Amino acid sequence: MKLGVRRAISDGLVSAGVLAGVVTVLLSIDPRMSEQVQHAVASASPSTVVGAGAALRDIGFTLFDSVRALSVEHAPLMIFVVVGTALVLFMVRT
Repeated sequence: MKLGVRRAISDGLVSAGVLAGVVTVLLSIDPRMSEQVQHAVASASPSTVVGAGAALRDIGFTLFDSVRALSVEHAPLMIFVVVGTALVLFMVRT
């Protein structure tokens, strides 16, 4: 049981790291994403928990829109990256 918990924590940390990497790359590439995050950070105050939820939702929508727009612009590269990632994951698992 202890090994299962350790693996779950490890997988969670890897997933969080990958998500942080994707967001960092999008922040450096897409100006809409960086504007949205700057707006959310600037307008957030400790007393507005509901406002923080709305800001996170807006950031999520902007993230989704940015990924969709960039994937349409760079479709062949995106297909290559997805297939390459899938192949690497299958090689690591076996």
